[in-house]
Amino acid sequence: MHDHIQAEISGVITVTGTSTIKGADKEAGFWNKIKKFFISLFKSKKKIEENSNIKSLIYNKDINKESDAIWQNDNELFSYLKKYGVTQTYIQLDSLSKQGFGDCHQTAHKAGRMSLDIFGTSALKECSLVCHSGCYHGITEAYFKKIGSDNLKENLNNICTDTINKPFHYLNCVHGIGHGLLSWTNYEVPEALEMCDLLSENKGACFTGIFMENVITKAVGEGADEHVTKYKSDDPQFPCTIVNVKYKNSCYFYQTSRMIQIFGADFKKVAEECLKVSEKYRDQCFKSMGRDISGLYRLTPERSVQECNNSPKKYRHLCLNGAVQDALWDISGSDNSIKFCTLLTDATEKKLCYETIINRLNLITNKQDEKDYFCSKVEKEFETQCRL
Repeated sequence: MHDHIQAEISGVITVTGTSTIKGADKEAGFWNKIKKFFISLFKSKKKIEENSNIKSLIYNKDINKESDAIWQNDNELFSYLKKYGVTQTYIQLDSLSKQGFGDCHQTAHKAGRMSLDIFGTSALKECSLVCHSGCYHGITEAYFKKIGSDNLKENLNNICTDTINKPFHYLNCVHGIGHGLLSWTNYEVPEALEMCDLLSENKGACFTGIFMENVITKAVGEGADEHVTKYKSDDPQFPCTIVNVKYKNSCYFYQTSRMIQIFGADFKKVAEECLKVSEKYRDQCFKSMGRDISGLYRLTPERSVQECNNSPKKYRHLCLNGAVQDALWDISGSDNSIKFCTLLTDATEKKLCYETIINRLNLITNKQDEKDYFCSKVEKEFETQCRL
């Protein structure tokens, strides 16, 4: 259960025993226990607030700007955010990721949650696209936990307004709303999807946030975790098989991330599974496969291209499209995404590849020096198109 106004109050009600209560007195006693349970939750509000989020963390004012302790130590991550701000924190997390510490997305989620506590929603203005937009995801996740679902429609349509002049950032912010809503609804996918429908635009970005959050969360029975979901199973196409038709495209755009949890990095098996998908949604599945390939081999474009060869020829261009888009998630991916396109020998695939990254370039940056650098690196036959 959770309280829709005081969102920090939540709990799990477990029904034990199988006996049937008979008689009005016993029944009244049962409901009195339930009433007392909820009253105790409200009385404990102050205690919950005192022990939640950043209030239990220790600030280290001497933390170094080059600290790598922020990767695993919550106190150090909090201290770094407070001392150096949101923008620099994500620069450092991205740097550590590139130094070999691993994928920074989950740490970026955590930093986002802390950022909301420290700076409020103004932190969204400082978010960047690095660590696959974990900043947006974490902030919005914490936002809904704090405010609950009172005035939900208004809040959903206002939370990302600070990013509306940056289209790609805005989409990632809305995508982050999906992450936040699924966490807020205790991982009830259908309920969270219906909440996304309250958005006036870009609902699809919210849907994909829900499905991504579902994939990266542990399934029931996989061990202790902060969150668990019942919408994962050994069926590599679940929950896409059970959601409403209007959500299926968005579901399959993240479903191969679940498939590689089941199959490992065996993209031949993933491709075989995508071929089993209804033809209406198959394109999304192969784009998703490309994104996941790049996620594993982002720094080695040769391997990404090679793995897309597991796709049937009819769908290979979709896999390549998904992979190169992921490679150019932010401007730091310029060189790798261009190298990706230069590796393609099929003229049609190469043309589609350059069209994809040139369009992407104009979404992720409005800085002329970054655009000039990018366009100076593309193959000569595409440079004019790039500079338009």
